[in-house]
Amino acid sequence: MFFSYISFLFSEAILLLTSISNDNIELQKRAVFENVFDRILTIIHNEGGLLYGNLIVFDCLVLLQNLVRYNYSNQNWFREMGFFSKIKDLLDEVFNADKIKMLQEKQKLANISAVLEFIRLFVPKETLGNTLNQNAILKEGVFVRIIELSFSFDVPFTLQAEAVKTCGYLIKGNIDSQKFFSKSFLSLNNMQFSTESEYIIVQHLFSIALFSFKSNFSLRLACCHFLQSYICCNSSKQIDILIYIIDMFKKNDCSESHLCNPLTIILVFNQGQKSGFQIWFSCVMLMHIIEENLEAKKLIREIVIGDSSLGEEPVSCIQIISANLVSSLGYSSEYRASIAYFMLLIFWLFDDNESVSEFLNEGSTVQYLVSVLQNSKIGIILQGLAAILLAIAYHFTDELSAIPRELLRLLIDRIGRDSFVNRIIQFKEHPQLRDCMLLNYKENMDDIYFEDTFITFFRDNYGIIRKSIDKDPHLSLQTKKISIENEELSKNNAFLVNELESKELKLQLLQKEKENYIREQNTKVENLVTELEVGKQNVDNMEKRLIQKSSDFDSNLKKFQEEINNLLLEKEDLSLSLEDARKELANIVELKEKDAEDFAVIINDLKKDLIYYRELSSEVSDLKSLRDSLQLQLSQEKMSLESFKNDFLQLKKQECKLMDEILELKDQKNEFERKLKEIDESWLLVVEELEEKRKRDKCRLKELGDIVSETDNESQDDQ
Repeated sequence: MFFSYISFLFSEAILLLTSISNDNIELQKRAVFENVFDRILTIIHNEGGLLYGNLIVFDCLVLLQNLVRYNYSNQNWFREMGFFSKIKDLLDEVFNADKIKMLQEKQKLANISAVLEFIRLFVPKETLGNTLNQNAILKEGVFVRIIELSFSFDVPFTLQAEAVKTCGYLIKGNIDSQKFFSKSFLSLNNMQFSTESEYIIVQHLFSIALFSFKSNFSLRLACCHFLQSYICCNSSKQIDILIYIIDMFKKNDCSESHLCNPLTIILVFNQGQKSGFQIWFSCVMLMHIIEENLEAKKLIREIVIGDSSLGEEPVSCIQIISANLVSSLGYSSEYRASIAYFMLLIFWLFDDNESVSEFLNEGSTVQYLVSVLQNSKIGIILQGLAAILLAIAYHFTDELSAIPRELLRLLIDRIGRDSFVNRIIQFKEHPQLRDCMLLNYKENMDDIYFEDTFITFFRDNYGIIRKSIDKDPHLSLQTKKISIENEELSKNNAFLVNELESKELKLQLLQKEKENYIREQNTKVENLVTELEVGKQNVDNMEKRLIQKSSDFDSNLKKFQEEINNLLLEKEDLSLSLEDARKELANIVELKEKDAEDFAVIINDLKKDLIYYRELSSEVSDLKSLRDSLQLQLSQEKMSLESFKNDFLQLKKQECKLMDEILELKDQKNEFERKLKEIDESWLLVVEELEEKRKRDKCRLKELGDIVSETDNESQDDQ
């Protein structure tokens, strides 16, 4: 009862501290200065860690999250004080062959997920200045544990998703972390690091996201986000991976690299043969690969299917995707696939004139999209996406397109300007887009249709998309170039402003770090002054003790001198007594010389007696050995006699038993003879009765006049 009360107080205190420190930077800093990090981690350890801890452990982890969320000062403190090593110790407990099976329990999953979320707070996805925290997590060995948690087969899917998501945060924009991840992943799968390593990793991500039907939605989406982080801010890696995907697509075989390929899934549309989620994840991954990379868009745009030498009509990649979009819109079951194709085309065509021209080469696609906007039975999501795609095509088309802006405007005018804009506004305000929080990785995958990269892209460019329909269709190419240059200048200006703001923010952070450093140094100086004062007090105390010991030494010295004088007097007395002792010793020596002769005679007599004694002792020892041997024989004879007695008694018992059995057998024999005699007597009586009956029957037959022969009589007798 007492311990449960203590546990209750612990829990309530942690919840109270979490509540009062929420969104309060000063209280969070004050708590950290009271060494709260070390105390919380100690409580987690004492309560059983991540595997055996209860709700108190989870509440402690929530409190840790609360103390470092958006608080860079506390994050720096946690990093510099080396607390990541204790986080690594917590994760070490999880990696045990017997304990991995325990991860299926809900509380254990919640505890480990809370630790992973705490780590992600040090490397937020929205920022790129996370190098210090990323390197610290890598150095303390936390990252390697998260990698093992991400790609171990025995770990539950929900926990794997959280771990893969955390890995993506830790490698984003950090080449060292990316290289370390590659080596760790390969060693985990017993592979050697080589130039093909990144392709192995990418193919593994494709396998999980596109063909791992046993994996849940959150794990597959986490792999997509991990791919985005793996190639973030690295255009050359984007190109290399895209070339690898294109080469595997062109092989056109049944290998895993061809079938587990986003291009294969996107470009080959078979209604009912592919899962809508496969197409959705393929489009999301391709969006990440071509994100903000015109060269990558050009490479994929140049893909052509169909050999003209064989009489086939060459079809570009964009035209195939457009055709698949039109085909999917014809089936209500392909709702998710339609959204995926829309997201990819919108993301691809934005700010890419050549891709827009390629898209407009297929006029039937544009007409079908216009018909989608005119069909009131189609939902607002698909109509809004169709309006966005047409708006982008209208905005970024040029005079060399197959469908010029004037003709495209005529097609759009069938719907009406207000209706067209309303479709875009309604799409923006739709709950599926407005309330979509994919970063929380919802388990209800039926409610998720949009990826957060697309949502961010749409919100950032919503103004351009909505106002594109108001653009003059007769705008010349030169004016368009000027507007594009102006937009680029405005973007550059915005970029410079953002960079200036980021530098100012960094300067503020450095200033705060400087203030914290000065505060820490002042604290250290105060501690040193305090220690110096304590040292002075110790020196004064030691001087007092030394003076006291000196006075004690003087008094002891006087005592020792008095004792020495007394000893000198005693020495004189002893010298006199020594002379007397010497005289007595001389007399004793004379007496000793006289006694020596007597002792020699006595010793000779004793030697003779000793020889005689030794002879007697040898005889006695012989007699003792003889006595012992005789006693041994006697004991053996007694033992044999006892055994004979026992055998005799046993035989007597057996004899008595046999006699009893013989008497019993005799009685049985007599009884048997008596019964046999009775049976013979009864048999004779039966024979006599039968004989009398036969005679009576014979007489009766004679009386009736029948002739009875002797043979009959004999046969009857025989019978």
